[in-house]
Order: sequence, then structure tokens, then C-alpha cells
Amino acid sequence: MSRYSATSGLVPGFRLLPLTATLLAAGLLAACAGGTPEDRPLPAVTDSAAPPAPAARPAPPVPAPSPATSPLANSSWTFVEIMHRPLPAGVTAALAFHQPADGAEQISGSTGCNRFTGTANSKPGELHFGVLALTRMACVGAHQSTENAVLDVFQQTAAYTRSGPSLTLRDAGGNILARLQRAS
Repeated sequence: MSRYSATSGLVPGFRLLPLTATLLAAGLLAACAGGTPEDRPLPAVTDSAAPPAPAARPAPPVPAPSPATSPLANSSWTFVEIMHRPLPAGVTAALAFHQPADGAEQISGSTGCNRFTGTANSKPGELHFGVLALTRMACVGAHQSTENAVLDVFQQTAAYTRSGPSLTLRDAGGNILARLQRAS
């Protein structure tokens, strides 16, 4: 004997109670409404004992900082040695500092295999490299080891000294990480 009928349920032996059917329909309608609970506005809550909120005042305008010129702006350098070792024969790594009109300090160059672009923050004597974007060419041998060394230098650099055509990158302890020469 089958208990299936339009009023008793959708599946044999399954009864859908009127209250359950109403809740199920309401849930489906809410789900179809779109969005998450976080997207829906919260109902207004009022407290008649609370004093009225003060009117919001706009913040005073903050003058835009004038772009400071980086001490390394618009200069290009070639790595000569990394961690007191000269670059391998046939491998070239380079670093260039750019400063567009908006004042943001940007860098670009080559790790010995891949090209990179990113940000830097320099003040006289201080230098920190930001996040870099790299191309993804496969590197092997001396090219790969040079790339790894250049990226390590970027992570550890905290200071620099510049003397004529030479740039020396140092860690926070003052240890020399790399020496570069001005590119011609």
C-alpha cells in the first residue's frame, strides 16, 4: 500500500506537514533573494533614552604631501659582487630606480635571469625594497644562483652608501650585501 498523494507528500512514506512546507517555502524564497546575511541591511534599533547622535562633520582636507625626491631617483646600477663574490662570467644583474611625478619610488631590473619591477623606500642612508613582480623564465646554473642571491639581497637590505659611481647595499647590522656600479 502506497501512501503517496498530493496532500501527503512527494515521496512514498514521506509526509510534508503544513508548517514544515511553509518554512521550507520561506527558506527557498530567502535563498533566492540573493546576497548573504552580511549584505542585507540591519533593522534600525532605537533607544528613546539615548541622546541624539551629533551631526557628522566632514574631516578637514589634508594637504597632499609634496613628492620627495628619492636620493637614488632616476639612477641605474649593475651588480658587481654579491656577498663578497663577483658575478659569474656571462651573468648580468641590474637595478634601476625610477620616481614618477606622483612621488612613488619604483624599481626595475634583472636578477641575472628574470626581469622584475617593484617598489622601494629610500631616505638618505636607508633603503628597503617592497614587493617585486618577476617574470617566470626557467633559470639554471649560474643564472639561477645569481637570481637567488639578488632576491636575498633585496629582502635583507636596510641601508646603502653611495660614493661616486659605486652603490653598496647593507643589511641592518651594516654588513655588505652587494656592490653595484653606475650603469653607463
